[in-house]
Amino acid sequence: MIGNITVLMFLAGVAVFACPTNNEAEKNNAVKKQEICSLPPVKPSSFICSLATIPSWTYNAKTGECLSYQYGGCGKTANLFESEDECKSSCVRELAKEQSLQEVCWYRNVSYYAGQEIGQVNKDDACKKDCICEKSDNHRGGATIKCNQIVCDVPNRPQEEGEGCVLITLPDACCPSYKCPERSLGQEGPPDDICVFNGKGYLKGQSIPSGDPCKRCVCVDGFNGLQGLGCREVNCILDNRIGCNPVYSPGVCCPTSYRCNSSIAKFFPQIDSDLSRIKWGHGINNRKLLNMSLYGKDMMIEADVSMGTIAGGDGNIMPIMAHPPVNTSDLSLEEFLDTILSSGTSKGIKLDFKDLEALEPSLMAIKSRASKIHAPLWLNADILRGPVDATTKPITFHHRDSFILLTDVGKFLYLTKSHFPEAVLSVGWTTRFGPQLSWPLQIINEGSYTMEHMIEMRDSLKAADIRQPVTFPIRAGLSTSPESQRSILWLLEQIEDSSLTIWSSQYDNVDVPGLMKLVNHIGKENIFIDVPSGLNCEIQHFEE
Repeated sequence: MIGNITVLMFLAGVAVFACPTNNEAEKNNAVKKQEICSLPPVKPSSFICSLATIPSWTYNAKTGECLSYQYGGCGKTANLFESEDECKSSCVRELAKEQSLQEVCWYRNVSYYAGQEIGQVNKDDACKKDCICEKSDNHRGGATIKCNQIVCDVPNRPQEEGEGCVLITLPDACCPSYKCPERSLGQEGPPDDICVFNGKGYLKGQSIPSGDPCKRCVCVDGFNGLQGLGCREVNCILDNRIGCNPVYSPGVCCPTSYRCNSSIAKFFPQIDSDLSRIKWGHGINNRKLLNMSLYGKDMMIEADVSMGTIAGGDGNIMPIMAHPPVNTSDLSLEEFLDTILSSGTSKGIKLDFKDLEALEPSLMAIKSRASKIHAPLWLNADILRGPVDATTKPITFHHRDSFILLTDVGKFLYLTKSHFPEAVLSVGWTTRFGPQLSWPLQIINEGSYTMEHMIEMRDSLKAADIRQPVTFPIRAGLSTSPESQRSILWLLEQIEDSSLTIWSSQYDNVDVPGLMKLVNHIGKENIFIDVPSGLNCEIQHFEE
């Protein structure tokens, strides 16, 4: 990019796209209606250019109200209206539409409010009784259908009837029973109570494989194929999780889990639910970088938290913004938080903890400001060892905690859950990849996340009973092998409300086509892309 000119290089007569450092297309995108309510009324760099202020109205996303605003004449954004009615119709009513979707269940395209019974479920599945729509706080203001599930005993196979007895489920029954073929005396050919499909016989009430997980067939009188009597479509019970996407597994009709990242997608509506479009500020560990990030294009501000001292201060040890081995900074965590929260900007915060000693005092500082935090908050740490024979230690305590006798992994999960359960947990693995600066000097370009890595992570989260949103930071160069991708997809199915964050170091060797197989499989609505600009450009412009 030279000025505003995109450079095209011609190699062997072929035009090669040179990725711009700034996304020009994004500059030209009109502000969409759904995002105007989160904008400030005027741009941060605006000034008064009118002899008299202009009475106007703006929507305050924190209070949910339209407030009067004295406009100085310059720097107007789309969240500035001439009248209170215009403000309410653009923002308050849109919000009301979203709220109307809450505390509602759907079944067979029929809506049910919280507290209503849903008898149709029992008609479709006799093993589910007393079904009711219930509000669910765990589902982010949504609702879920709760039923009493009948548990069936395993019936004993009859011994006296001989071979050919099979399990069947009678119409309107829940539990299966054994049935043996009936043959009239002297009868030849198939018994009367058998359906024949694809050359195989099935007793009345016996399941007939349809080859479609969303279609169930049983042998009934008059069965003549998959489109007739005895076959019906499966009706799934879907949780109404606001902003979440159901996850489907091969060979299964109904969702096996959900992935939810609505807090970020709703907070940054300009990304149109494409999480890969989130812009990240990295290593914002001093005042100068923080000021640049606050009033620049960054959406999420990432910074490192460790224990140290303030340069020129009194020498007190406190949480500061620094990446080890650096142990001094001109910016404490408290000043970092207060600067962001008082800036009037809409920026998310990602705190990367390098040791657990800084965690608890940091969480206390965050909690004391909880009423002011309306943007996404991420708490990040590498809690487990990962590929390739990683030598870097995961996050550890530097002193013994006499009150919580847990592993270091357990301590991080326990403290984050107990102090700030609303935060997104970003938990990953240490890795060894790319140029190695320690002896022996080498470049590692191959490696994989294994099923063992994923099982250890799943077990850690389950043991800590983590119920808040989780994202797994995955190194791009280690995510392209079939083994890695099978393991990663398995973990996402195991942990509800989970997503991926793809990251990379500047000099990592990344197989972009291989990486895009994973990105396209998961979908950009469930995957964050936090990589250097050159690699990010290749990802955003990749075409198979």
